[in-house]
Amino acid sequence: HSFASLRHLKSKQLRIKEQIGEGTCGKVFRAYFNGAEVALKILKTVDEFEAEGTCPVDAAATFRQEMDILGRCAHPKIIALIEGNFQHEGRDAMVLELMKCNLEEYFERRRSVFTGPFRAPASLVVKWAFDIAQAIKCLHEMAPQIIHRDIKPRNVLIAFNNSAILSDMGLCKVDIVNPPV
Repeated sequence: HSFASLRHLKSKQLRIKEQIGEGTCGKVFRAYFNGAEVALKILKTVDEFEAEGTCPVDAAATFRQEMDILGRCAHPKIIALIEGNFQHEGRDAMVLELMKCNLEEYFERRRSVFTGPFRAPASLVVKWAFDIAQAIKCLHEMAPQIIHRDIKPRNVLIAFNNSAILSDMGLCKVDIVNPPV
């Protein structure tokens, strides 16, 4: 992808619903794109960074790197980039496949005041570990190799079929020194 000239989507193609997440560089919204329910990730504004007391100088470059990595990763265990390389209201944006929730939310929603923390069945935990291992393997086998560097419950999404999907490539390192073996 070349991000030199970001294009603008027609407003009828994109309809934003509620905010469903937020990361270091962007906010994620439930949206409709060409009639399909999706996740829309939009780069935060300078005002939003200042209000948080943060100001990542390279936020736009980080956001575009994430778009580039996702654009090159077609793997069922890595979040799918549906549409990238565009701006929404003057900010870089990308359309991603919509997931049910992240792993942190999955456990929090199942927590009970009566029974305490939710304990997932061992078979499901093993499945999720295998799913994430497949995603990491894909990233590490790319040329140049991609190192995720931010795997945590908020960045592991749970699909509607209960698969674990790796997301948030914002802190990835592209390792051109150590090619995959």
